[in-house]
Amino acid sequence: MNIRAATAEDLPFVLGLVPRLTEFGAPPWRPAAAIEADSAASLAQALEEPTDDGAVLVAEDGGGEGLGVVHVEVEADPITGEERAFVGDLIVTREAEGKGVARALMAAAEAWARSRGLGSLTLYVFAGNLRAREFYARLGFLEDGVRLVLPLEDRRPVS
Repeated sequence: MNIRAATAEDLPFVLGLVPRLTEFGAPPWRPAAAIEADSAASLAQALEEPTDDGAVLVAEDGGGEGLGVVHVEVEADPITGEERAFVGDLIVTREAEGKGVARALMAAAEAWARSRGLGSLTLYVFAGNLRAREFYARLGFLEDGVRLVLPLEDRRPVS
């Protein structure tokens, strides 16, 4: 397996992976189409207008066939203001699941963050995506907070 910086030519492959982000079953108040559109726009911008504060990395097999992608960028912690790395997307092909591709991509994202002197690597994961949450826990990620949602549609007010 080879991991390399993605280029604009990788855009069709990368965007083709985006629907995998909602296969686990997104919360009903987060329409899959909106989640996918947001990720597609972020990935397209990162590939079409690359900056030094972000990277899109592609994993491919020995024959150059795409296996997955990770998008990592620098962000400021909203509380401390310190710069940290944020993984916006990690997606692997169905065929690559369970073969170490996601682990290799996360190792590459970590190496990217360390090379910039950043002190942490963060990401968001939907609460219902148990497989992803277990994967990140095995990598050593810790929960930082839990965001709760009270959907107000079709609900009587709290009395």
